[in-house]
Amino acid sequence: MKWGTIRMEIRVEYKREMNRNYMVAIPEGRQEAGYAIRMLSENPIPGFLPFQEKKINGDVRYYYDITSKQPLERILEYRNLTGEELRHLVSDLVFSLRQMERFLLDESQVILKPEYIYVEPDVFKCFFCLLPGKKGDFPNTLRDLSQYLLDHVNHEDGRAVILAFSIFKECKKENFGMEDIERCLQKPEREAVEKEAESRTFPQQKREIRQQAEWEPEKEQEKEQIPEREQEPFPESENSKEEMERGAFGGYGWILSVLGMVILPVMTFVFLGGEGVLQYKWILGALELFLGVSAKLLFEKERKSLKSKGKEDIEEAVWEVCFQDEKDQGSREYQPPRPSRIASVMEQQDDLEEEMQTMLLTAHPIDSVSRRLVSMSEDMEIPIGYFPFLIGKSKGIVDFCLNEPGISRLHIKIEETAQGYSITDLNSTNGTRVDGKLLEANATCDLLVGSEVEIAGQKFKFQ
Repeated sequence: MKWGTIRMEIRVEYKREMNRNYMVAIPEGRQEAGYAIRMLSENPIPGFLPFQEKKINGDVRYYYDITSKQPLERILEYRNLTGEELRHLVSDLVFSLRQMERFLLDESQVILKPEYIYVEPDVFKCFFCLLPGKKGDFPNTLRDLSQYLLDHVNHEDGRAVILAFSIFKECKKENFGMEDIERCLQKPEREAVEKEAESRTFPQQKREIRQQAEWEPEKEQEKEQIPEREQEPFPESENSKEEMERGAFGGYGWILSVLGMVILPVMTFVFLGGEGVLQYKWILGALELFLGVSAKLLFEKERKSLKSKGKEDIEEAVWEVCFQDEKDQGSREYQPPRPSRIASVMEQQDDLEEEMQTMLLTAHPIDSVSRRLVSMSEDMEIPIGYFPFLIGKSKGIVDFCLNEPGISRLHIKIEETAQGYSITDLNSTNGTRVDGKLLEANATCDLLVGSEVEIAGQKFKFQ
């Protein structure tokens, strides 16, 4: 029987009765909680675990139905929260606290420790434990929960990080209320929309400003008739270089200076003859030098102008490519990470085909299968290549999906210990037997090589 401790005079154990699993709280000493017990017993309060009070041999025990649910701490043992899951959790918490106001219950009686927040894994619906007679500082417990959530969000999910940090920041304030937490639920969505809008408008404004500076009235009609050509992602192509070279030699300022250098002595010879050229040679030389320097300066100015323009086009093209990548990534539907130690790695080939590969990320990786569960009635075996190893029927969580009748989403966990191996029943509905002995919900026992493991009526040999 597995015992836990809450920060008050109470013990916690887990029991299975008629295919129902219960977390049993056993208060020690006198508890002044008559009103809360009556309200919980007679009214199923939405958002909270179903509650029963039982007296066994004069001792009061509180039964909480946790069938088909898993503690938040267990779910986040091998993975982190996504933004959508965090929103579900915080929304369910706010909703549950609103329900307490309807029934005039004290919010300090809510336990916000992750091991006592239960979740339905498939839809990530959260249920909370309300413990009659519990006294404590609710704001501080909520601050502790906000710190835990901030430490366990998926840092690759931007919205999850923004939401977790917003809640953590609000909880750090001296006087905060649930209204502040509710506003945090809307803040990540609003910031994401504003950021996307800003990212979309900035390159457009940049193009409009440059087009306005280079606009020529006589070409307005021509621009309206010719559709805007889509910019190439890499302007330093051969075509772009040729266009820049043509633009440089297409300038007329330095060309006129060169023509002036040729025409000036010719015209002097025509009108004044050879003697005139010799007579005014110093003046002609000065004019030739002036025109030559002017031609060089005009040519350099034209070349630098085109080079600067080309660089600006390149920067904008790169910026747009980066923005397009971010937009494409943001448009993809986010797939929550797999909660087990198996992470997917995608590699893009030249022909844009995507191939999925898996990498085992375990605490104790093993090169080959060391242990297995071999079915005693069917030709089937479950290879165990690393530890801890989860078995159940929820594909997104377990390491081996045993999709058979009676199997729970999370059914058992097999671990390697200093003495050998251990097996834990993960709050399964139909139970787990080891060598004929039925394990309580969440109970752990030693697992010996050769032991018989019965999972929801199916028998396996641990080898």
